Amino acid sequence: MAFCTRCGTQVPDGAAYCPNCGTQLNATSAPTPPPQGSSLSELDHLARDRYAQEHWLYRVIAFLIDAVIVGIGLLILVFLVTLASGHPILTFPFEITIVPTSAAIGGSVVLFFYFLVSETVYGTSIGKSIFHLQVVNVDGTRPDPFKIAVRNISKIYFVLLVLDILAGILSHSRRGQKFSDYVANTNIIITNREIGFLRFRSRTHAQT
Repeated sequence: MAFCTRCGTQVPDGAAYCPNCGTQLNATSAPTPPPQGSSLSELDHLARDRYAQEHWLYRVIAFLIDAVIVGIGLLILVFLVTLASGHPILTFPFEITIVPTSAAIGGSVVLFFYFLVSETVYGTSIGKSIFHLQVVNVDGTRPDPFKIAVRNISKIYFVLLVLDILAGILSHSRRGQKFSDYVANTNIIITNREIGFLRFRSRTHAQT
């Protein structure tokens, strides 16, 4: 299994160029995982590399899509349970204070298990699949449930998730890793790029 040494994307055997970033590949080199951290941090790459900017942008959008899906599902479930129980929810000041807080905590737990199950079973989530993102070990193999849990544990609280991403961006770990990905030895790769400027740039490289 070969990976691009620039962006970390899995590439087909015998490919001359990376289908994501258009980097020329060395056909004679042995398959390697996405590159380990160099003298540049992910923040440096974000400042100068449009691929890195789009990679993180798509990941953020994918997460928001997943969060909206889980949130809508929970709202529907709460609404149905409320109707079935006949309880007039949010009619008392006590409930107005407690219910949103409980829903936020419960929603975070449900979101964590959503990612745990989807990434363990399918290697991706609904939002990630839209952008062809897949969770893998740094050697390209499928992570086990424990590693999936470690890389998603920060999603139980928004502040933890932000700190997780910032720690990864400011560090010199592998390209594209959150800090929890570094701990779990996992990463997110792009299996097939069909959107954005990279599609056209890759085609231009392939034709030259």
